[in-house]
Amino acid sequence: MKLLPTLATLSCGVLLTAMSANAADYPVRPVQIIVPYAAGGGTDLSARIMADTLKKYLGKSLVVRNQPGGGGSIGTSAAVHARADGYTLGMSAQGPLAMLPHYGGVDYSLDDVEFLALMGRNLMVVAGCQGAPFDDAEGFVEYGREHPGEVRVGNSGAGGANHIAIEGFGSAAGIEFNSMPFGGASAR
Repeated sequence: MKLLPTLATLSCGVLLTAMSANAADYPVRPVQIIVPYAAGGGTDLSARIMADTLKKYLGKSLVVRNQPGGGGSIGTSAAVHARADGYTLGMSAQGPLAMLPHYGGVDYSLDDVEFLALMGRNLMVVAGCQGAPFDDAEGFVEYGREHPGEVRVGNSGAGGANHIAIEGFGSAAGIEFNSMPFGGASAR
């Protein structure tokens, strides 16, 4: 059985392993949580909070391993293809799990995932930099229409949920954005 999480969800064989006859011996080696994004972002922080919580129940520390890249697909693939022995957990989101497999170029599908828990939900917002040439949402839309391709919008990777969301917004509002992939919420 292949295991992974979703929508900032935690997934693993820990629960199944804990119920086995050898539960008293578990874990005998470090348990890792793979985060498919850079350290310091929302998914990473959620994983670290979960690791601290699980430590209380398992009596051992968990190791958070950040494996960013490919809009979350590299770390997601590592978690999906990890040995199903209860020693690898994965964090992920709708982009790498539900969207990227439809575009191709990943070695997993949603059918390879077993969802165990929803960790949280992240809402998307559009925010302008200080000194931007607009003061509110109406000004933003007007400026974007008057300056096609000049409004740069950051995202966590081509084809990810926030990239598709802003492109959908742009299509509906008649704005052509200049999408700029970057290293995640922790990159400043």
